Amino acid sequence: MSADRGYILPPPTLLEAIRAVEALEQGHWRTALDLAPQLGQLGSAVRWLALSMRERAHGLVDESWQSLAAAADCPAERRSRLRTSGPGDRTTLPWPSRAGDEFWRSFGLVGQREEFHARSQWFRIEDSSYPKRTCLVESCVDHLTWVFFDHSTWRAPQAGEGLAVGDRVTRGKLGEAGREYFLCRANELFHSVCPLRGSITRKVWDDLGAYRGLHEAALTALAERDDRQTAQVVQRVAHRSAVAWAQQASLGCRPIGEPVIQCDHISSTDA
Repeated sequence: MSADRGYILPPPTLLEAIRAVEALEQGHWRTALDLAPQLGQLGSAVRWLALSMRERAHGLVDESWQSLAAAADCPAERRSRLRTSGPGDRTTLPWPSRAGDEFWRSFGLVGQREEFHARSQWFRIEDSSYPKRTCLVESCVDHLTWVFFDHSTWRAPQAGEGLAVGDRVTRGKLGEAGREYFLCRANELFHSVCPLRGSITRKVWDDLGAYRGLHEAALTALAERDDRQTAQVVQRVAHRSAVAWAQQASLGCRPIGEPVIQCDHISSTDA
């Protein structure tokens, strides 16, 4: 592939590698994980970035960041054993930027996009006057942009496809208006940013207005997001779909999953 890297890939493998990084660009981490074992040395980079995205979908933010750092470290001539405790430590992740190498250029752009979103979320929580509330809203935003609007979340398992025991995306009460589901995701975020400040409890959930209030806050936050700093690479399909939904004013007042109704037909007791 690249002479300075010493890789000599036959065309079919090169095509599969580019296909894998295109899948990551769109957010199809399952496809990338399936392709990674076929890609030789490049498969390690694909696998780490796909694992980071999978863990993010599961709400495992610390694990996701460490996998992202491992992915950034893969292109180095010698692994630097990059040490980083999280997005807040401001450690620079060494993404490749090779104009003449399609795979590494695209890979680096996708990695930078995921790093940008992880760091932006961290600083939104850190700078918040009410970090517990912000974490709960961010957990719902992640649910919408990583799970609910990801079409592959809802497809039937393929023949021979196994599900990991710890797969939070395809097991359990996914998609229900379950308080514990969102509190669990929110506490993963909160303990990552504020490890010594206790846990998020039902009171925060109730103060936000439970399921409906939480989704309204998440949709409002999504509609106001500015993705111009990641304009060099497209956003994930699920992210784009969630933002488009949030920006539709006529739908922004109701939680995901409820029937489409006119908001002026809702009585005060129903709300």
